[in-house]
Amino acid sequence: TLCISILTDTTAAGIAEFQSAFPGWDYAHKETCFVWETDPGGVEIHMVLELDTISMGIHKKPITLPQKATLGQNSPNPFNSSTDIEFSLPEGANVSLVVTDVLGKHIRTLVNEHRAKGTYKVRWDGLDDEKNEVPSGVYFYKLTVDDNFVDKKKMTLLK
Repeated sequence: TLCISILTDTTAAGIAEFQSAFPGWDYAHKETCFVWETDPGGVEIHMVLELDTISMGIHKKPITLPQKATLGQNSPNPFNSSTDIEFSLPEGANVSLVVTDVLGKHIRTLVNEHRAKGTYKVRWDGLDDEKNEVPSGVYFYKLTVDDNFVDKKKMTLLK
């Protein structure tokens, strides 16, 4: 329950109109007003307002599905302890996302499974497949989708 005492009609004997402290908000409400005290300047009304629903800046954003598989640049880059890698699929597919060093040596498999269409964010924590910390340096991550899409990007780990 929210109590408001913004009075816009000092002659009211019942329910007074009130002004929201947050203009532009739409809400359904039940209101009950009580006259607590009268003085020579008019009627003082204390309003008890029970809000059923409040909309606070809802922004409608259309959902767009990718038209082709994409691999985004990791973020942050360079990174210290972990980084996020984002990729998108236009349809369900078998996906492989692996990390290699500059010599092409396998470091870590991040994803190796079927994924539904959509956008995914995968975190690499700077560890190899055996959960050992890898040294600072340049690494590559490669996305393979159903053996018909391959993309590779570079990232830098700084400790």
